[in-house]
Amino acid sequence: MKRARLIIWLCLFFCTLGYAQNFSPDFNLLDTSQIHILETKKGDRFIGKVLKIEQTTLTFLFRPKQELAFEFSELKRVSVYSGVKNTASFQPTYLTIFPTAYNYKQGEWEYQNVDLLWNTLNYGVSDNFSVGGGFIIPFAFLARFKWSTPVSETLQIALNAQSLVPLIEDSTSPFSIISLTGTIGVPDRFLNLGVGYGFDW
Repeated sequence: MKRARLIIWLCLFFCTLGYAQNFSPDFNLLDTSQIHILETKKGDRFIGKVLKIEQTTLTFLFRPKQELAFEFSELKRVSVYSGVKNTASFQPTYLTIFPTAYNYKQGEWEYQNVDLLWNTLNYGVSDNFSVGGGFIIPFAFLARFKWSTPVSETLQIALNAQSLVPLIEDSTSPFSIISLTGTIGVPDRFLNLGVGYGFDW
């Protein structure tokens, strides 16, 4: 019994430690006015709302009626977005995704899955151009294109186009994001910068 309690306390300690490493000090799940920036270790960047945290799984509001789940091990950082004062002035249309400027090599492909519901397949058409697509089951179809080029050994730039088409009734309209990103560093240690424009269609 004592050994079981010790294991439980150790698990709680390391879960808390992992939580602290991934979340900024100003993050407060109880503050319903906060908007959050979620960054993954792969370089993707989301702006939206953390809805709940269960053990080591985070549920994130991607679009109205569309939620994504992330494991703590996938997260680089979760912080508070200062672009708006509260949720009342936040428009989900402005949710953004900024992938890194790194691209797939010709013939290289990768299948990605998040919480069984978000499934994508990406393929390198050439060393500078890749395409991808997939589904957020049962909400939407995703499509993406990326053109990239190295500027130096530590700087890559890329032009990204991503679209989301809802598949259910009473959902949001289809929308696209076009972004220009620059990634400085190496794949396991980098700084990702980007500007983009999102629009419904």
